[in-house]
Amino acid sequence: MTPETFARVRHKLRVAPSTFLYSKGDYAFQLLHRQVGAGASARVLKSSGYRALLHQPRVQGALSGSGILDQGDCERAQHKGKEHAFPVSWRAWGRARKPAWQRRHHQMARPGLNLVLQLNLPHAHLRDFRALCGPKHRDPFNHVHHPARRSGDVTLAWARLDLDLGTREALIEELQSDWINNAKDDYAWGCIDDLNYQAPEHRRDLYFKYVLKEMQQLWAEALLSAALYMLCEILRLRHIYIYDYATGCGFKTGSVKHPVGPVSLYEKLPKAFCMEKREIVPDFLAEAFEDEDVLKAFYAHTPRFWSLQSRGSVIAPAARKAA
Repeated sequence: MTPETFARVRHKLRVAPSTFLYSKGDYAFQLLHRQVGAGASARVLKSSGYRALLHQPRVQGALSGSGILDQGDCERAQHKGKEHAFPVSWRAWGRARKPAWQRRHHQMARPGLNLVLQLNLPHAHLRDFRALCGPKHRDPFNHVHHPARRSGDVTLAWARLDLDLGTREALIEELQSDWINNAKDDYAWGCIDDLNYQAPEHRRDLYFKYVLKEMQQLWAEALLSAALYMLCEILRLRHIYIYDYATGCGFKTGSVKHPVGPVSLYEKLPKAFCMEKREIVPDFLAEAFEDEDVLKAFYAHTPRFWSLQSRGSVIAPAARKAA
């Protein structure tokens, strides 16, 4: 994004909630809420791109009565498990122009700015962490050169977003959690003492084995859910994209073989969210192919993106009526 577009987006986000409420599995109802309208039957859903969600017990339970799912049902079905209140914050990432902008350093498809959605640790989790581990440092697990908060709330994970208000397209460039990755690795390699903990080892074990485990299982789906909510419901964008893994490597580093993070975040996670992988490039990224590194990266590789239309892309009104 240009600085001007970034400023417009931040202005639109002034009405966005400062806390994102999430229970594990809520993403299924958030996705369905955007599609079912006044109601869709189980038969219609089974023939749609959202059929995989019907295997989830909570979705089956919501359909068990009338066999019809509407937006009200989706709203009532959310937050039925243990609910977490994630503080949300925003920042910029990148540089507006070359040479300050560097592809491999900023890992972006094009020069400019990304909008960073910071999903921060629930205050209850942070209290448990500090009570058990008592770190001298406020934030022992986030990398200083990554887009995490430096004061106030502590960042659990972030999503980097590029978008175009004209084409109503958005690209989710990165999903990452330093807190989870570094904490898990430090514990596995026995490097806990290097982080200046003040707690006995058995209390640190409690945090790593039990308290952190919940966030390990939750952060990726909660982060993508929050990003989709902000892009679709607040900014009202229509086409949402995520790189497939090799394509992301090519755009962000200039080589389809240069690693850019866990493969599962760019393959399994979008598939779980019922996104469709297509040989397509978002319109607003066409300019990226003016870069020689990008042209070279995709000389023998076709770019592929996971795509999601925010509303009405799979379950047509006529199909609902016929059902």
